[in-house]
Amino acid sequence: IRLCKKNESDLVCFEAVKNLIGREGKELRLDIVSILRSPSSTSVKSPKDVDSAAKLLLRMERMFVHKYSRNLSRQETELIKIDCDARIGELATLQISRFGRGIGKNSDVWRVWSDRCPHLHLERLSLLCNNK
Repeated sequence: IRLCKKNESDLVCFEAVKNLIGREGKELRLDIVSILRSPSSTSVKSPKDVDSAAKLLLRMERMFVHKYSRNLSRQETELIKIDCDARIGELATLQISRFGRGIGKNSDVWRVWSDRCPHLHLERLSLLCNNK
């Protein structure tokens, strides 16, 4: 029953993401949406899947803010960015934890996290030092 509910939830999330990103969603994959929905409990097959999840998150952020720009205050837009930054950090942590620190320099999610959150340099360094 639990697996059935998870699969059903993944499908609902997939459809919601597809509706948000519209035509840009032609290469959208259920497993990538599942990574975004629940990063730590998803079986991630490759570092590229995590990179794809990060790219999808950025696309969703951009599309959402654009679509609702007239209704969002500056503070709400900033909170959305802060939430996405935290999720990008979570994805980078997941990628390093599962696939090792050698992945970091060649990783899209790591680069995005570094660009968007330069103030978290010590956290990234600690993550690299504490993982093989």
